Amino acid sequence: MANKYPTVILHGFMGFGEGDWINDYLLYYWGFKFPWNQKNKVLPYLKKKGYEIYNPPLGPWNSAWDRCCLLWAYLMGGTVDYGEAHSKKYGHARFGRTYPGVLKDWGKPGNHEKINIIGHSLGGSFVIAFSDMLMNGSAEERAATPEAELSPLFKGGNGDLLHTVTTLAGVNNGTTMASKLMEGQGYKKIMKAVCTGVGFIGRNGFVMRFWDQRLDQWGISGDPANMPGINHFGKKAEYAAGAEAYSNCKEDNVGWEMTLEFMAEANKNRKPNPNTYYFAYVGEASKPKKNGNYKPIFKDMNFVPWGAGWLTGSAWSPDMARVYPDHADKKEWLPNDGFVNVIGQRAPFNAPQEEFEKGKELKPGIWYNMPTAHQCHLSWNGAHIPHEQFFDYMEDMFDRNASLPG
Repeated sequence: MANKYPTVILHGFMGFGEGDWINDYLLYYWGFKFPWNQKNKVLPYLKKKGYEIYNPPLGPWNSAWDRCCLLWAYLMGGTVDYGEAHSKKYGHARFGRTYPGVLKDWGKPGNHEKINIIGHSLGGSFVIAFSDMLMNGSAEERAATPEAELSPLFKGGNGDLLHTVTTLAGVNNGTTMASKLMEGQGYKKIMKAVCTGVGFIGRNGFVMRFWDQRLDQWGISGDPANMPGINHFGKKAEYAAGAEAYSNCKEDNVGWEMTLEFMAEANKNRKPNPNTYYFAYVGEASKPKKNGNYKPIFKDMNFVPWGAGWLTGSAWSPDMARVYPDHADKKEWLPNDGFVNVIGQRAPFNAPQEEFEKGKELKPGIWYNMPTAHQCHLSWNGAHIPHEQFFDYMEDMFDRNASLPG
């Protein structure tokens, strides 16, 4: 083992983490089995092997920017700062919750000098954003905020704090399903419905403990610092303005962030850190139909991505074809794992990349596309996959990251 750097492993869209009751007592995210199947919990197994792991809950609906700010505070401690410029631009509060910090010495010489970061699904595109934020910070925030008030996250120059970046079925180049659902004014309607529902239940004391929605910066859900009772439900006047603001903006909207259009624009100026290793894990569980579309393979999929796979394997339009001119072929896009197209899970198109080969010397600053696995979107969590296979690839991943110099 060349290093003992901690690993921060992150959930995706509509996900949850340690501290959410749904994760701790009902459906463990990294194992995706109910409480009576304790043996499928892979993180406790890896901790017994000596790995230091953190599994933070970042909210099921938060945008990549807001997740970056949440994660920084969760790791380093302090009050979440969403940025002076960002919060004014999109209409939510600048400051959020206060965290004690689980890695306050992150960046100091020793075992916490760097971290490994792993993101599943939407968490994949998020860790790409986080890597970029650590490296470059935000010029907008630096211009809008006095030096003494500026979050260290926005200053940049912290790219070397990441040892490895790994995406598991990440929405790295977008997914056609999201582009189809969000086209036109679809993103407004869908997210308005979501925010209205979250606004109604998000301040309920039980809901906040069971699955904290973490949209308090928008005024849509509650803050645990003022935990209400289990009989409390939100009044429209409490969440309506936030729901309207959230659903009306694309750039801070989790639904739109999964589209081809958003990811093409977001990745345009992003470059890998020259001292960080990058890996993209890719899965497929679909097959071609006679009409050129792809259909999900029932026996190889959990029922949730199987249902979504019918749309992911058929969603295509001339607008989508124009997003990536060098990848404009429908046949290239439609193979999928249920939620995300195979090509969408690979390394960002504009990034330097190679195909991973066992025994190949791995170099930082380059994305490695792992061999496409025959498994569905939730298999990376442990669903619909043999227990041994799930544990093997997770342990191999952790072992490899620990063996890399740097």
